[in-house]
Amino acid sequence: MSAARPFRCTVAMAILLVTLSANAKEPPGWLGFGYLRHVEPKAKVKQWLYVHRLDPAGPAQTAGLRLQDVVIAIDGKPLQFASDTALLDFFSAIRPGQTVRLTVMRGAAPHVIALRARPMPKALAERWQRNYALAQKRGE
Repeated sequence: MSAARPFRCTVAMAILLVTLSANAKEPPGWLGFGYLRHVEPKAKVKQWLYVHRLDPAGPAQTAGLRLQDVVIAIDGKPLQFASDTALLDFFSAIRPGQTVRLTVMRGAAPHVIALRARPMPKALAERWQRNYALAQKRGE
């Protein structure tokens, strides 16, 4: 994760409340954080998520996730998503009540944070449904 190495940074503005999955028919569980997905194939940690947004009183903030945390694993498995869409599909499969364990780096120390997905607030669920319908029209 050194700044000296070039890396590909993909903005995945899935604040984990408006994910677009071709497989999902109802809103996924709400985790309440936004991230940037980074891929650096030659690094020891090849993918990570940089936390850049926390929804106030959302599941992520309540569980102890912090801005600028670096997520290196989900449920004990290193991030190995082939694309941003694959990552969004993963998050779209999370249901309310499901617990997701994020391994994050803060400085040099890893921490495991357990997030329990909540049902999406009504306004966010409505937005998610609209975006899902748009994604279906576009064939995503």
